This record gives sequence, structure tokens and C-alpha cells, in this order.
Amino acid sequence: MDIVRAAQLTPMLGQMQRSAQQPDKTETAETKRKTAEERTRQEQIQREVARLKQVDSEVRAHEHAHRAVGGRYTGPERYDYTRGPDGRQYAVGGEVSIDVSKEQKPEATIAKMRVVRAAALAPAKPSSQDMQVAATASKIENEARQELARQTYEQMQNADSRWTSGVLSRYA
Repeated sequence: MDIVRAAQLTPMLGQMQRSAQQPDKTETAETKRKTAEERTRQEQIQREVARLKQVDSEVRAHEHAHRAVGGRYTGPERYDYTRGPDGRQYAVGGEVSIDVSKEQKPEATIAKMRVVRAAALAPAKPSSQDMQVAATASKIENEARQELARQTYEQMQNADSRWTSGVLSRYA
């Protein structure tokens, strides 16, 4: 009887072992769903990190262009940062101050405003604030040109009146 009973149990034992080795179909589906969700989440993180790297690169290039062209008329580069999903800091905004004050002589102001305007427009995609700085520099440059023209005219008038009075006194 023991042999008969053992013979009856052996197929059941094998079936139980196969069942233990093969996970339940519900567990497999759940595991696949979780794996797919994790993969999707990782892909989203990678896309966000790639986007932040691109923005960081563009922001730094933009501000560096101002500094490179503006030279002594620009201040240091300052950045606004955000923390990415990878824990790193990425520049998402920035600024460089540009000196738009007049110089003592109109000639110096004209030269300075040319540099200031070029610095404001140096980035590949100037911002609206960059355009405003360029417009301000152009306005100040035009005012300096008018002042230079006025000074030149006055100098010519003075020279002309001295020359005329000198000629008249010789023939008088």
C-alpha cells in the first residue's frame, strides 16, 4: 500500500514543484506593469535632465556672449538655478549687468555705447531686456553724436570768427 500511495502522490508532488517554480500569471502581469512604469519614469527623468542640460548650456552661452563682447563695461555673470531630478543644479536663467552711463567726452561715450550695444545684442537670441539695453545705448550714442556736432560747430564758429577778425584787422 505504501508503494501504491507513493505512486499516487508522485505526480501530485511534481505538479506542486512546477507550480512553485512558475509564478502566478497575476504576479507576472503585476511585475511587468511595475517594470514598465519604472522604465517610463526613468525615461521621463532622462528627458528632463537632457532638457535641463540644454537650457543650462544656452543660458551660460547667452550670458558669456554678453561678457565676452562687453568686456570692461560688463559685470560678472549671475545665474538662477534649479535642481534637476538627478540632484544636480542647472542654470535656468541669468544676467550680466552692462554699464550704460555716459563718459566725460562725447567721443568716449560714442565708443562705449557701440561696445555696449554690441554686448547687448551678442547672444544668438537676444532677450527683450537685451533689446532694451541696445536701444538705450543707441539713444545715448545719438545724444553724444549731437553733443559732438554742437561742440565741433562751436569750435568752427570760434575759429571762423578769429580768422575773419584777423583778416579784417590786417586790411583795415
